[in-house]
Amino acid sequence: MPTNRQLYRRSRRVRHRTRRPRRQRRTYTLTELLDRQPKTLRRHRLFPQVLDSLRNSPELSRVRLSKRAFDHLHNATIPPTEVEAFCRNYGLPRHPLFPAFLTAKRDYLSERERLRAARKHYILTRTRTLPEPVVACIKYLGHLENHYNRKDEHPLWSTRLFPSTKKQVHDYEGYSAVQWIQRFREHLERLVSRYPALTPVVVERIVACFILECLPDEVPPKRPPARTVNQRYRVLCLRHHPDHGGDAAVFIELKAARDLLLG
Repeated sequence: MPTNRQLYRRSRRVRHRTRRPRRQRRTYTLTELLDRQPKTLRRHRLFPQVLDSLRNSPELSRVRLSKRAFDHLHNATIPPTEVEAFCRNYGLPRHPLFPAFLTAKRDYLSERERLRAARKHYILTRTRTLPEPVVACIKYLGHLENHYNRKDEHPLWSTRLFPSTKKQVHDYEGYSAVQWIQRFREHLERLVSRYPALTPVVVERIVACFILECLPDEVPPKRPPARTVNQRYRVLCLRHHPDHGGDAAVFIELKAARDLLLG
């Protein structure tokens, strides 16, 4: 019978034979790094200098970057004061290419962030110029999704309702009242499919309150008082009655909303 020591040695030999070979780590060249840069960055004043340094330096052409070093350079996460330490840690030559490339990359990222902030400000400003009932309903639907979302977030509202591009906010500015009613109904249907606790009864009540411009403050909404419903109905009927040049489709929606809230 084999001893414990013999069994241990035998098991080690078996594990050694069945051990999988290590996968060779991928490395990157500086040419691959520069090829992945966007066209806007290529127009930076320092980028031609970076290209010339790479073409004229055999030492740089032999450089192989690890995945981590490649990501640090590509995302420009290295402070200007740490460039020399970065080259030393990853065994890279201390060449002017690296600070020049990082400067160009940081300028590109800063400009991109500035444009993103300007676009966001433009979209928010134009959204606030939409009709007041529309803006109020957009805000309300964001709070509604927060109420039903476990993390108190509004992913559908951010991606499917609130405008994320200039074109979308320009399209919103041309919406009619009927188009807004349909838009909110479609969004509420997506919320119902995502959050089962949101019932179709609540959905129809929200749409009816938007049509009569009497959205409540609480979430989920309660039925507004009958006096408020009748008052809003009379005011809006005068505005949207076909005999006064109003839209017949909106007038029909008003009657249906009143009947739903008073029923």
